[in-house]
Amino acid sequence: MKKMIIILCLMIVVIALSGNYFVSETLEDHNAQIYYVDHSMLRLVPVDYNITDSTVQKACEKIINKIIDGEDYNSSILRVVPKIKNGIDVKVNDEIAYVNLNNEFIDNIPDNNIHEILMIYSIVNSLTSVEGVNMVKFLFNGEERKEYIGGMDMRETFIPDYYI
Repeated sequence: MKKMIIILCLMIVVIALSGNYFVSETLEDHNAQIYYVDHSMLRLVPVDYNITDSTVQKACEKIINKIIDGEDYNSSILRVVPKIKNGIDVKVNDEIAYVNLNNEFIDNIPDNNIHEILMIYSIVNSLTSVEGVNMVKFLFNGEERKEYIGGMDMRETFIPDYYI
C-alpha cells in the first residue's frame, strides 16, 4: 500500500512539473506592443497587439511580420522598417531574440541616422514587449558583423529604450 501511495505521489509530481514547462512556453492572450514611428518621424508610438495562444517564437515572428506590414491605414503612425517579407527573420533563445537581416533588407535601410535609430528601436522595443524576450541581438546574413546603423555598433545586444 505504501509503495502504491509513493508511486501515485511521484506521478502527480511529474505531471505537475511537466505541466509547468509547457505553460511557460505558451503565451495565452498576451498583450504586446508594436512600436511604430509617429507621423512627424520624431519618436516611437506603441500600438497594442494581442497575441493569442502562441509560443514566444511564434509571437516574435508575428510581431516582425506586423512591423513589416505596418499600419498604412493609420495616418498618425508611419513605418520605417523596409517592407521586405523575406529580408528579416527572428529566432528566440534564452530570452534573447536574434534578428537576422539579409542583404536585400540591409540595402533598403533608410539612409538617415535618426530613421535608422527609430527602425532599430521599433524592432527592439516591439520584440521585448513579448513575455519571455528581454534583449535583441542583430545578425547580418546569419552572422555577427561589425556594422553601424544609426551610429550604433550592431555587435551589441540591445535592451528596450522607451524614451525614443
